[in-house]
Amino acid sequence: MIQPYISIVVPAFNEKHTLPACLNSLRQQDFSFPYEIIVVDNASTDCTAALARQAGVHLISEPKKGVAAARRAGFAAAQTNIIASTDADCIVPSDWLTRFWQALNEKPDLVAVGGYAMHYDAPLYLDLFTHAGQRLNVMQLAGNLARRQPLTTQNLAVRKSAYEQVGGFDPNITSPLGLDDADLAMRLSAVGQVVVLPDLIVQTSARRYQQDPLRTVGYRWVNYASYALRNKGAFRHKTADVRL
Repeated sequence: MIQPYISIVVPAFNEKHTLPACLNSLRQQDFSFPYEIIVVDNASTDCTAALARQAGVHLISEPKKGVAAARRAGFAAAQTNIIASTDADCIVPSDWLTRFWQALNEKPDLVAVGGYAMHYDAPLYLDLFTHAGQRLNVMQLAGNLARRQPLTTQNLAVRKSAYEQVGGFDPNITSPLGLDDADLAMRLSAVGQVVVLPDLIVQTSARRYQQDPLRTVGYRWVNYASYALRNKGAFRHKTADVRL
C-alpha cells in the first residue's frame, strides 16, 4: 500500500446532496503525491455512507452526534502528519493540497494554515459581506487582536503532532455552531505559528443562513466574540437542531 502524504477529513451528516461534488473536487487535486480522503459518517439517516463507499474513500463511522466528535474520529484515523479539513458541502480548488503542502514545508515552525470559505449559493447581502471580509482579511485581523488565531475547519491543514499536543477537537462541543474550529485553532496558537492565506478559498453552501439567518449569524458572532475575549464558546452545547 502506498503511504499518503496528506490526509483529508470530511465529516458528514445527511449530506447526500452535497457530498458527491465535494469528493469530486477532492479527487481532482493537482497534488504531486498520494493522499487519502476520510469521510466520517456522523449518524446519517440518508445514503451519505453509501455514497462515500461508492466513491472508494476511507469511510468511518462516529455514532456520537456532533461535528467535533466526527472530526476527532477522522483525525484519529489519519495516517499522515499533515491533515487537511473541509466540510461535505464544500468544493475545494484544485491547488488546495499543494498550497497547504508548500506553506507547511516552507515554514517548519508553522503548525496550522487556513483560508476562507465563500458561498456558491448566497443571497447578495451575504455574498458582499463575505467577500469584504476576505478582502480585508478579517480572520487575520481578529487573530492579531485576540493574539490567538482562529481558522475555519472548512479550509485548514494542521500538523498532526501539534493537533495531538493540544488535545485535538473538544468532543464536548456538541453544537454544529459551537465553533470547534476556533476552539482548536486558538489552542494551536499557543504552541506554534498559525497563519491565514486570504487568497486560498473554498466554496461552501449558504443553506444555514438561508434557512435561519438570524440565529445562524447571531450564534456565530457571539461565539467568535466569546472565544476571543474569554476563550469559551457561548453555544458549545446547543442541540443539533441548528445543523440543517
